[in-house]
Amino acid sequence: MKKVGIVTLLGYFNYGNRLQNYALKIILEKLGYEVDSLAFNTSSDFLMEEMTEEKPKRNLFGYARLVPRKIKMLAEERKYAASENKRTDLFKSFTDDYLNEQAFSQENEKNYDYFIVGSDQVWNPRYIKGQPQFMLPFTSKRKKIAYAASIGLPELPNEVMHIYKPYLADFNHISVREKEGSAIVDEMLDYQPEVVLDPTMLLAAEDWNQVAKAANNRPDEDYVLTYFLGGLDEEKEKIIDFYKKNYGLKVINMGQRNEKLTYETSPREFIDYIKNSRIFLTDSFHGVAFSIIYNKNFITFKRGNMNSRIDTILRNFKLEDRKSHVINDYAAALETIDFSDAMQILELEKQKSIQFLKNAMNLNEE
Repeated sequence: MKKVGIVTLLGYFNYGNRLQNYALKIILEKLGYEVDSLAFNTSSDFLMEEMTEEKPKRNLFGYARLVPRKIKMLAEERKYAASENKRTDLFKSFTDDYLNEQAFSQENEKNYDYFIVGSDQVWNPRYIKGQPQFMLPFTSKRKKIAYAASIGLPELPNEVMHIYKPYLADFNHISVREKEGSAIVDEMLDYQPEVVLDPTMLLAAEDWNQVAKAANNRPDEDYVLTYFLGGLDEEKEKIIDFYKKNYGLKVINMGQRNEKLTYETSPREFIDYIKNSRIFLTDSFHGVAFSIIYNKNFITFKRGNMNSRIDTILRNFKLEDRKSHVINDYAAALETIDFSDAMQILELEKQKSIQFLKNAMNLNEE
């Protein structure tokens, strides 16, 4: 059996990352491959200089003002250490059970027929400093595939583009997750890569139901689910309060360390919380993806300059009216969304995305 190595972001803290890794593994297995998720132990100066922010100079008074803040931060870390450890253990357990994570060394490069980098923000320079493996420099061009690789930014600094260009030029097949990413690659290589689905969306709700696990602390009554990577702010709290006061919805906040019972949630339970919510409020790309998969009412929120990913998915599925800043009636937003157009688009995009993988791995010739 032919073998594929997935190269994606690692870590035991991000639901979307673990779930997209799982989805790509399942799809590749359905295509007839043995699949490993590869872990690297690298030490490199890759992007270190280009992505190092110059810290502002401070006088003694400035440092003195920082001391109380630092003490408070350390106290917070100690306070939530047990929850962090529990959550990390849940992520590790999911990784062990579902992702077949294997340590990679140059010696076993020959054991793989292809290496696929993606999905997630594997080409966001902020996340891959010192980690050149996301450019697949350890293997030959014929084995290099990028599937739904995300840059995660609307543009790249010129000095980073200069570094990326020779690496990306050596790929055999490239697809990206966002329209903006396609434009950036086109600027570098004079070649516009295909925009494909995030791996999570290649699996149907029925597929996800098989891995989802009933969340231990999911309430029986209707609830509004929140998952904000950018934290809470006045706008979000106002909308949450609206649903709580006017509809009596219980509030489940995911990803907030002070919410111990829901913070200690596994990736499998994360799916269950979304699936059973009355409405889902999020600034997470994968939060939106699962809302579409499950035809779930949702509202999206801006998050700094990290919006290109969500803008692309909303535009592609004709759901741009789910942005918080264009919604005027939050009562109407609670009504069931018509996902009929979105689901037709999803089926077409699935076919196109899987066809990209087949072409990249020469499956049409076998």
